[in-house]
Parts: sequence; structure tokens; C-alpha cells
Amino acid sequence: MFDKRTLALYITLVATVFARNDWTQPCISGSCSYDTGDGVKTAYSSLALNGDPSVLSDITTAAGWEISGCNPGWKTGAANVVVTCTGSAKQMAHCDHLFQGGNAMNKVVRLPQDCGVGPFARVVRSSQVQRRDEGGPEMHALTLDYNFDQLPATGNRTLSFNIASLNAPSDVQGQRRRLYPLPRFGSFDKSSTINAPPIHLTTGIPLFNQSIDCPAADGGIGFSAALGVNADVTVDALVSMAFQVSGSILPPKLDVFKLTGTLNGSAAVDFDITANAHGSFSTGPIPIFPPVGIPGLDFIGIFTAGPEFLVNAQLDADLNLEADIKTGVEWTFPNVEVVFPPSQGNSSAQAIPGQRPLNLSVGTNVTASGNITGHLIPRVQVGVTILKFATAQIFVDLDTSATFGLQAEAGAAASTDGSSSTSLSGCAQLDAGVAIRAGAVGAIKPIFDDGINFTIFSEDVNIAKQCFGKPSSKREYVGLLESRHVSHVEKRNLLCPSLGEGGVLESVLSL
Repeated sequence: MFDKRTLALYITLVATVFARNDWTQPCISGSCSYDTGDGVKTAYSSLALNGDPSVLSDITTAAGWEISGCNPGWKTGAANVVVTCTGSAKQMAHCDHLFQGGNAMNKVVRLPQDCGVGPFARVVRSSQVQRRDEGGPEMHALTLDYNFDQLPATGNRTLSFNIASLNAPSDVQGQRRRLYPLPRFGSFDKSSTINAPPIHLTTGIPLFNQSIDCPAADGGIGFSAALGVNADVTVDALVSMAFQVSGSILPPKLDVFKLTGTLNGSAAVDFDITANAHGSFSTGPIPIFPPVGIPGLDFIGIFTAGPEFLVNAQLDADLNLEADIKTGVEWTFPNVEVVFPPSQGNSSAQAIPGQRPLNLSVGTNVTASGNITGHLIPRVQVGVTILKFATAQIFVDLDTSATFGLQAEAGAAASTDGSSSTSLSGCAQLDAGVAIRAGAVGAIKPIFDDGINFTIFSEDVNIAKQCFGKPSSKREYVGLLESRHVSHVEKRNLLCPSLGEGGVLESVLSL
């Protein structure tokens, strides 16, 4: 999970402002906070605003206002509402604060719980509907929106924001209570782990299926050659992440952005390949599952983070054989810790390869060769928007792969009764690889630029190497290989096998 310092920091940040949604106290002093989240559908998140009291105000009952005409589901565009000054004498005494400086226009106001999905809004326009001295309560018509980026930076108006977020379940509240009294970064008991909602995905899917018509030979019957690939995929993951973001709305700028994430789990895929056509091909990335949402946060107009978990598969091959091949890849990730951008700290990862069954049956009357690389690529990606002026998609790819290589040739053998047979001899090798990378598309300036990309962990391992036929050898384990980058085969049309190829498939390898 998170390292002690980072986890204590984030939980303490959340703890120090969590449960401050005190609807009995008005936000008229220049400071206001809002806390939300359940750790399941949305992350535990806290937003604190601090600035000039003439910029930040309140239209809740605590400040003497009762609102009407506001839709609880209001999320985009403008909302036209009416606010009425009412309540106790103490509450109504705060109504004038909304107009401090002469007008409510271009002020940021705290919204009631039943108005909109955002905690704060900008006052676009205001007009008085009824004065107090007209025999009824004071009433004003307000037009609200979430376009904080359109607040004019005039005079000495300032408004800063601080956000802390952690997608943890309800049991984190107990950890908050333990950590809150501690000074600064008090100790953290690693046995008190934080568990986000687990992800378990499994499916079978056809990845590739293509056939071609092949010509007949000397009056014979034509035939079809085909290449088909099916995949059985299982992915388990537990993803937790935290954000620390701070800056100012007036003037608009970003001072701090840090994402810390941790992932553990496993990914496995079995490929079932039937080939009697030649050629090189690449399926390209193929989505295996619909995106799975991860608890995120949405302080509309200020900061939005939408994490999701995806899984892609890809197969690259260069084949010159007729064969049935069953191979796969499996990796376990005990701990992947990501700090983004990398200037904010070090990332680390562990990965352990597993072995999937390998079975090979090939036609025995020709020379056969081929290389197949299958990828299973779980991805965590987070779309981030800050004050509408900075947008980026941050991602972590766990590119796991299995590469199967074969070189074999047929040879004729004579028996004592004068008959002959065909035998196949050669060698096959199975390697596994993993490359864990993080990066971003888009820029969050001045924190990081577009195109940032870095490798957290990579490893290539030989799972097995075995020769068959004459001479044959026992299965060998040859340890680590030199690191090598994943290569993508140039895609081209399939080719018909040469006449005389194929025939009966013979099982030559089973691991």
C-alpha cells in the first residue's frame, strides 16, 4: 500500500478538514470547506477555500438565505434561483454579507446541500426582487454557474484552494481519528490497511479471425487457409489513489499537484491459436472489458478526477507453419506504487511471473518457424481537469507479455520393411516479459508538460526452452534474459501455405 509518510500525509490532510460540513456556521470569514465521499462510489475528498471575505460568501440557511428554484441534479450550464433572507435574527444578520462591496456578482458562494452537485458556484448576475421595507422578506434573483475561470481578477481579490482526496472505505474514519491527534506525520500501523473496492474480471473473447481462399493445384480442389486467435482472460486488482492539489482561483494558477497510487493483483491470459496460413500480423490493442470506474472526485469547476480501470490485449505474430498453439502469460503484482509526476517522488514495483500451459501441435512434413507475442495490458487512467484551463489524462500501463518462438524441420526416416515416415525436430522457447510505465497525455502547467512518460519497472524472464525430435532434450530453465523492448510486427495480408504443406498435426510439445 502507500508508504508510511505518504499515507499518513493524505489521511491527515483528509482528517484535518473532514466533518467540517457544519451547516450551522456561515462561510463569511473568507474561509470555507466542503467534505464529501464514501470511498465506494466517490473518493473521500475535502476542498478548502481561503481568500478575501468580499469574494467568498454563503447562500445557505446558516447565512440567512433560503433558496428556491434550484435543481439538486444541476451540473452544467446556469441555474436561475431566488434567495430569500429568512430565519432567526442571528442568521438574517448575515444576509448583507452576500452584497459586501456593493454587489453579489462574481462572488463565489457556498450552496445548500439540495442545490446542484457542486459545493460552490459563481454568481453571474443578481437583481433584487423584493426589499425588506416593502412589507415582506428581502428577495433576490441570482444566476449561478460553475465557471470559476471567468471570475475577473480585479483589485486585490484572491481566492485559494486546497484539495485532499483518498479513495478508501468507511473504516478509514477510524484511522482518521487515530491519526488526527498526532503531530504532523505521526506513525502509521501497516496492519491497518486501506482496501478499495476490489476488481475481478474474467472472460473469453475472440481476438483475431481471418481466412483466405487458396488456389487449387493441377485441377484439384481449392481450399481455405485461416488464422484464428481466442483468449481467456482473468484479471484481479486492488487500486487505491490519493490526490493533493493546491493553487488559486484568483488569480488562476496551480501550485501543487501530486497523485499517489498503489495497485496489487494479478493478470493472466491463455491464447488458443489455430494457424494454417502464413504471414505477419498485429491485432493492435483490443479492449477486453468495458472500463471499470474507480472512486473519483468532482468539485465541479475547480477540480475533477475520473479514474477507471481498463484491460487491453494484443497479439503480434510472424508465422510460417501449420499449427495449433496454446500459450499464455501470467504475472502477479504484489505491490506497484506510483507517484506522479515523477518530480514529486519515486515510484516502485514488484512483479512475479507465473506459467501457463503450453501445448504445440504442428504439421510434420515441412520446415516450420514462427514467433508469437501475446500481451495483456491492464491500465489505470485518470482524467484530470483543473479550473478548465488544465486537462490531462494520466495513465499507468502494466504491459505483460509472453513470447513463443519455434524453429523446426521435417526429416524422412526409413524403416526395415521399406516404408518411410516423417519426423519433426526442432526447438521451442517461451519467454515472459513485463513493462510497467506511467505517463500523461496533456499538460498540467507548470507542474508537468505534455508527453511525459517513464518506466517504473521492466523485466524479461525465460520460462522454458525445450528441443524435440532427434536429438531431444529435457525441459530447461535458463533464468533471466537481457531486457528487450516489445516489438510490434508490421501488419500485412495473410498468405496461402505452399502446396504440400500441412497434413496431420502432431503434438510435439506440452509444458
